[in-house]
Amino acid sequence: MFAFKQSVPGKHAVQPCSHNRLSFRVEAASASSKRKKTKMKPKSESGSSSPEALHAVVTRATHPQIREGRVVVVGDVHGCFSELDRLLQKCDYTENDLLIFVGDIVNKGPASLKVIQKAREVCALSVRGNHEQAALKHYQRWQDGQEKLSEKWQWVTGLAEEDLSYLRALPFTIALPEHNVTVVHAGLVPGVPLPDQDPGHMVEMRELVRKDSGAWKAVKQKDKNSVPWAPQWPGPSHLIFGHDARRGFQACPFATGLDTGCVYGGALTALILPPPHEAAAAASQLDADRSAGGAPEAEVRPPGEIVSVMAEAVYEMPKDGNILNTQSFCLPSIMDDDGTAVAEDDNANGNWCTIA
Repeated sequence: MFAFKQSVPGKHAVQPCSHNRLSFRVEAASASSKRKKTKMKPKSESGSSSPEALHAVVTRATHPQIREGRVVVVGDVHGCFSELDRLLQKCDYTENDLLIFVGDIVNKGPASLKVIQKAREVCALSVRGNHEQAALKHYQRWQDGQEKLSEKWQWVTGLAEEDLSYLRALPFTIALPEHNVTVVHAGLVPGVPLPDQDPGHMVEMRELVRKDSGAWKAVKQKDKNSVPWAPQWPGPSHLIFGHDARRGFQACPFATGLDTGCVYGGALTALILPPPHEAAAAASQLDADRSAGGAPEAEVRPPGEIVSVMAEAVYEMPKDGNILNTQSFCLPSIMDDDGTAVAEDDNANGNWCTIA
């Protein structure tokens, strides 16, 4: 199994950024591809607009620390600063690593501003989630005198200009081609080129339904005709995502879901990607195992080590009023095509997941 326990000794405090956190290489659309009109509202209506870079690419050239350091991808934080701090310590996170969030770092939990400030302090990257999108909308409407903020959104009044710049710049996807990984908040629609993906889907989708044409259509919520999108994702890039606390940890052939419901009393989960040369070696070993008959083609292996810490409290109740099953959040499940767990992994004892 992939179990990259690469603890790097050193301080957890991180020095000021030696690189510009916005120094992404922007993925350009192909000449034959025109960007689709999206259903997201323009700035004048919603108070938030799309970032300048919809899709970002991170390589050893843009972020030199990943030449030898790890990439730590963290699930939906939702303002749970204490759990984030514990998780980074559990991951032995240091300034040699690159921290990436799957979005929804804010809202619902007790310390959204501290999470944003921590992200800026350590030069963390993040994709845009639906809660960052909503926070920008409510902030702008409050600034324009168009909205009296509810208690849920009072925290946005404390946003500094640096915090706003950070949130406004968040792209919808971050690709790490040297790891064969792409980070997105909610998901991507199979069969749709990246430049044509709807930004609204990338922050809100959970399910797919078949159109009459046979193509997939993204939907927000489960219904009798829908299936979870992640088991349908065909690769080749492995997607790391959040946004689906009800399903918890998801391990699919080409997608890994990290939203384990911390804000609902569950857990906060990270996936640790090794340096590119180790990731390439591990992928080559898996290919060799499959060629030799030692690993089935469909074997589900996350592309790194899974580490979790349990929530310290239930900060918000789920909409249906049911506390999530915190004890099974990080047990990796092999999912069939309709998203149901068909087998629990026998090695969920620290090889895939470490819970503290």
